[in-house]
Amino acid sequence: MDKTRKLRRYQKKDYSQLVDFPVEIVGRDGIVRRYTFEASVRLYQRRIASASNRYEDEEVVKAEVLHCRRRIEQLRFSYFQRYGWTSLHKDNSLAALAGEFAGEIAAFLRRFYGAHGEPERLEVQWVEDGAHEVVFFVGGDGVSYLLYLFKFATHDDCEARDKFFELLQLLRSARGEGVERLAAFHHSADCGLVLTGTGVVTPADLGEDGHDGEELDQFFVGRQRPDAYSQALALLSDGDAEAALARFELAATGNPFLRPAYIGMAVVADALGHVEAAEMACQMGLHYFPEDPALLYHHGLSRFRQGDAQAARQHLVAALGVDEKCFPAHFLLGVIDLAEGSYLAARDRLVAAEQHARPEDGEAVAATAQVVLRLRLRRMLLLGSALMAVGGAAGLALGLSLAPWLLGVAVGGGLLGTVGFRFSLSRTLARPGQPSVRLAPPEAPGRARRGRDAKLA
Repeated sequence: MDKTRKLRRYQKKDYSQLVDFPVEIVGRDGIVRRYTFEASVRLYQRRIASASNRYEDEEVVKAEVLHCRRRIEQLRFSYFQRYGWTSLHKDNSLAALAGEFAGEIAAFLRRFYGAHGEPERLEVQWVEDGAHEVVFFVGGDGVSYLLYLFKFATHDDCEARDKFFELLQLLRSARGEGVERLAAFHHSADCGLVLTGTGVVTPADLGEDGHDGEELDQFFVGRQRPDAYSQALALLSDGDAEAALARFELAATGNPFLRPAYIGMAVVADALGHVEAAEMACQMGLHYFPEDPALLYHHGLSRFRQGDAQAARQHLVAALGVDEKCFPAHFLLGVIDLAEGSYLAARDRLVAAEQHARPEDGEAVAATAQVVLRLRLRRMLLLGSALMAVGGAAGLALGLSLAPWLLGVAVGGGLLGTVGFRFSLSRTLARPGQPSVRLAPPEAPGRARRGRDAKLA
């Protein structure tokens, strides 16, 4: 799509509509997916972070960033309007004091207080404006907390973000009766929330957004307890892929040079069918590791998932330029040849790919053998049909009674060799969410690597 059309599409976007949650968002592959409030905000924040890597034109980058920011504002406003309770909408309300972050606060309190009672009983009152934070009193139903809102000026390091983590570290070390202690916290690319109370505070089970003192160790230098990456691996072992994806994102944000975090994001996002998230993970990772064959492969895979075979081929060829023995890249190039109807090239590519297979590529190797066998059967059927067609035509010329039968068998064999082959191929190489061979290589996040390096839109 040319620059003018891209900019015109941004200008036509409508940000005035109130949306409900889970919200449906249309990906660039045309597939509609449902996202929670928190997941939808993270999606657009990832797009902001990767905009400069995805687009070369500065004007398009600015338009994409502005679009994503306005979508985030729309999501937060919608959440606050739909799920903010009565006391939050009074005069001098939370919306006036916290701005667009009122939706974040309402969602945060609902997650936390949902395990303790009914959040509608809570009142939120302004206390003071600090140098880097706004402080609120949260009370009702016999409980009282202080809520700190930090607004981050940039997605990179900034003073407000540093103060946010300093407060977490201070609260983590708090001891004694009547001392302000951590109840829960949440942070995203542009804000941080900290909820504190006195006495013994029992955090709610907040999943990826709420943390107790042990989990806080992921943020500090010299930590001894599991960090975000290790937690992601543990969540994968437990089968919680969505939470693992969020942890991989947190690990990459905390340490941009943690290569396995980007691999984990790409693999898990692809397995969940979040192709745009997989692509963004690759773009972010390639910014720090521009010649990483695994990231180049996954970038090609994400483009293939979205129907862009040409771009996919470019990334896969680049991966092979770095590591010519990269079996997944050979395999996917063969799949692209199949999709484009280049069957002879596909057969040669897949046969050659088996020479570079690793023990963990067993599933793809088995699929390769099946596809190569079907290609050979297809060729035999088409060749046999062609011979029968020639014989049937000659028989008609000679007036033989078997000639129509031969022609009918030839047509049937030709259809079976084309339509039947395409049908069986589509079942073997289906897209995510359907029974199929796994196109993503089974490179488990965290495994040591050998080689050169150990309806919104």
